[in-house]
Amino acid sequence: MTDREGLRSEYFETLKSYLKRKRESDLEEAYIIGRAAEVQGIGVLDIANWHQQALVDILKNENASDSSDIVKMASLVVNECLAPYEMAYRGFWEANQKLQKVNELLKQHTDELERANEELRAVEAALESESERLAVTLQSIGDGVITTNNSGRITLINKVAEGLTGWDKDDARDRPIEEVFNIVDEKTREKRVNPASRAISSHMTISPVNHTILISKDGIERHIGDSGAPIQNSRGETMGAVLVFRDLTREIKMEEEIAKVGRLDSIGVLAGGLAHDFNNILTVIEGNISLAKVNRKDDQGYDRFLQKAEMAAERARELTKLLLIFSKGGEPIKKVMFIEDLIRDTTKLGLAGSSVRPVFSIPPDLRPVEGDEGQLNQALMNIIVNAKEAMVDGGLLEVTAGNTDEADGNETTVGTKYVWISLKDNGPGMLQDDLSKVFDPYFSKRAKGRGLGLSIVSSIVKRHGGKVKATSVIGTGTTFTIYLPASEKMPVLVVTPVELVQGSGKVLWMDDEDAIRDLATIMLSSLGYEPSVAQDGKEAIMMYEEAIADGHPYSAVILDLTIPGGMGGRETIKRLIEIDKKIKAIVCSGYSNDETISKFREHGFAGSLPKPFKMHDLERILNEVTNLRVDRQVLDQDRTSTADRD
Repeated sequence: MTDREGLRSEYFETLKSYLKRKRESDLEEAYIIGRAAEVQGIGVLDIANWHQQALVDILKNENASDSSDIVKMASLVVNECLAPYEMAYRGFWEANQKLQKVNELLKQHTDELERANEELRAVEAALESESERLAVTLQSIGDGVITTNNSGRITLINKVAEGLTGWDKDDARDRPIEEVFNIVDEKTREKRVNPASRAISSHMTISPVNHTILISKDGIERHIGDSGAPIQNSRGETMGAVLVFRDLTREIKMEEEIAKVGRLDSIGVLAGGLAHDFNNILTVIEGNISLAKVNRKDDQGYDRFLQKAEMAAERARELTKLLLIFSKGGEPIKKVMFIEDLIRDTTKLGLAGSSVRPVFSIPPDLRPVEGDEGQLNQALMNIIVNAKEAMVDGGLLEVTAGNTDEADGNETTVGTKYVWISLKDNGPGMLQDDLSKVFDPYFSKRAKGRGLGLSIVSSIVKRHGGKVKATSVIGTGTTFTIYLPASEKMPVLVVTPVELVQGSGKVLWMDDEDAIRDLATIMLSSLGYEPSVAQDGKEAIMMYEEAIADGHPYSAVILDLTIPGGMGGRETIKRLIEIDKKIKAIVCSGYSNDETISKFREHGFAGSLPKPFKMHDLERILNEVTNLRVDRQVLDQDRTSTADRD
């Protein structure tokens, strides 16, 4: 018997029992058998059919004489047995209806996703094409380009940037920008913050900064110009930065070469002018000396001619000083001073005899400055002359000054206080293109101008640790403003004696020029000193040792800085200090641009005497030095601290 027939027989017996005893348990048993039949693969309708036939047969044979009762009873049983199946079937049908609706919705969503996928594929294709164009564009740009994320790590670097930094794009990607883009200040060698990082932190475009050096991975240094800008999304949020930079090394070298050529071309003009000026001065000197010789019996004429010769020599001295200031040296010999009198006196002198009138506005509490009086006088005079020439028909020169803690608001030393001096004319003014070149050497808009005046101003001010700027408005005039570092020290009042003060003691003078040694002998004797002269360092050392051995040492030593073919002042002072720690030495030189003159203590000297000099200059420095207690330990400390600063 198959399982199908077995289930049918069990079902039949259960129904038979129910009809006899009317027990609910028999109906439950019939329900369980029906479920088992369903598991075997027999459908609900099939079970109902054979079940109904079975009931009819059973009722006809055993219980009923009336066929209508049999049918009614059988129907009742069938309905009771099939009720659970009907409910299940209805549930399945409802679930099926819902499932169909879900399938329809799913199909709609699938279609929508397919359309979205098609659009996404189109966008991806467009992005890929755009990315290719961007990559080609970046590789074609002549500047270096680096992009970073918001953390400052590199996301892209083009070929030019690879070449300038020395980093391959694969190695550079995801590295901190500071590691790849290594920049320093050309002058101070201090590390600079790169524009990309500054753009991210400030959310602003960063403009190029001058004097920037890029050090590549292999140590090559290049002058560059760089700028940075933030990368922002549609909501204005910073997502990273783009850094653009270019190699300026060749451009800077070309500019330097062009400037050199320009200077060389102009040096010929300058040399011709200087030769003319010196020839005029020498003519005055030689002519007056020859007149003095002829009229030496006439005391008044003799003195007058010599005085004119001395005045001409003073002009030559000032012209030489001008050249030294303009040269690469020209270190100022500084002293602490109040500058108000210098400003007023220089202005009045420069405008004397002209139709330009000065108007002063200088506060009484103007800070002192530490500077070279002669050089600062020259700087102010050049600006004054420039203003006077600009106001051909006369006018006003407004001269103002004051104290400030900033030099025009930029590039100042932190904590440094300044004194500013402003000179404003009411001339025709200057064009901006000309104004940008006004401090360049040899630049002049005047037919007879040599173009040195304002460049000398710039050179002097820079050597004093300050800065100078020019502003101008066409039709209104031009203003020059000088900023000088203020000094915390107070000036020392020096009174120049009318009569020469006589000294005493032995003085050794070393110089290679016979005429200078003869002049030194006469001057020292006139001042009351016992002179000795040497022509080089070797002879000076020998004479100094002999004087100590004889018990009559020198009170002071004057050493010429440069001895052609022999031992000069620098080497000589080192040897003399070894012999006598308390030696009082004075450095003397015609090279006043040498730092040994301005920083004499750092080289072991107690004073300096720049050439040319007068009797009063020699008397003053000898009086200072011979009355000075030389502390060699202090001099050594000064020299060491200066070396540390350098």
